[in-house]
Amino acid sequence: MELSQDHQMTVIEHLQDLRKTLIISISAWLLLTTASYFVFQDKIFDFFTLPLKEMDLKLVILTPFEGFMAKLKAACFAGLFFALPVILWQVWRFILPALHTKEKRYLLVITPASLILFTAGMAFSYYFVLGVALKFLIITAGYGFIPMLGASKYLSFVISFLLPFGFVFQLPLAAFFLTRIGLISHKKLSAKRKYAIVLSFILAAVLTPTPDIITQILMALPMLLLYEISILISWLSRTKQKPDISP
Repeated sequence: MELSQDHQMTVIEHLQDLRKTLIISISAWLLLTTASYFVFQDKIFDFFTLPLKEMDLKLVILTPFEGFMAKLKAACFAGLFFALPVILWQVWRFILPALHTKEKRYLLVITPASLILFTAGMAFSYYFVLGVALKFLIITAGYGFIPMLGASKYLSFVISFLLPFGFVFQLPLAAFFLTRIGLISHKKLSAKRKYAIVLSFILAAVLTPTPDIITQILMALPMLLLYEISILISWLSRTKQKPDISP
């Protein structure tokens, strides 16, 4: 009976720790969202609308409430981005007690690397993919029409375009961690390359906010390149103690 009570206390402690993790993460997000809205609102909105300014286009609001919602979406996204270091640290802090010492050491390196790669993924999307996609959709595919872009829907489009690239850029990091703990190997990844090609285009079709093939290709190709980089990283980070076994 005493063992059961001890186990129950452990579960309660874990739930309390999870509650603390959620409270700190959400509080950091709300605080930085508020700061983004009231202090950096104009700069953040300029960041989102820069690709349109290069095409000499402006956003319109179709309802009195839409302008507020558009700037609130931009602030929420910026707040989430600025709060990522706190959120990631809280998540890893919650997970670390359940891991072995070796795995903890890896995660302490992976946490900042994950943030850097997430930022790199969104930067790649913003500077190399988003502009191309907008020009194709508005200028090429939209030839003969007068573009009237609603502010709120445009913000949703950009956010749904940036976030997937941030997550996709985590692939090499996942390959490093899973290789180091022995769950995958570079030989296994190489053997599954043909499935990765198909999966990349399926994921691109699901993750991109538009149904056009050009945008999907612009996401699928970086995913394939990242898969090849993951194979290289898996080979470089392979453990010496155990030989790789092909399936």
